[in-house]
Amino acid sequence: MSIRRHSIRPKFILLLTAVIIAALAFVVKNQQIKLQEIKTEQAQLTRELNELKIEEQRMQRMIEFAKTEKYLIRYAREKLGYVMPGDILFETGE
Repeated sequence: MSIRRHSIRPKFILLLTAVIIAALAFVVKNQQIKLQEIKTEQAQLTRELNELKIEEQRMQRMIEFAKTEKYLIRYAREKLGYVMPGDILFETGE
């Protein structure tokens, strides 16, 4: 009975190394693509957040204005048709 010795050939090592490098390159590329997608989404969400903060500030100013006498007078004039003493009322016939 003879014992066969198996030796690792340099071509096999080279092929195995190439396969490992290709697999690693594939993983790295996929991670870079995913990272770019996440960065793009983060930028979009940051813009939306900033827009919502601006809208929130506008709404807060509107709420504060609605608590003032000036708002009540404007509302009474524009929506309810009231006039202040000394004002001249023009009727358009509508």
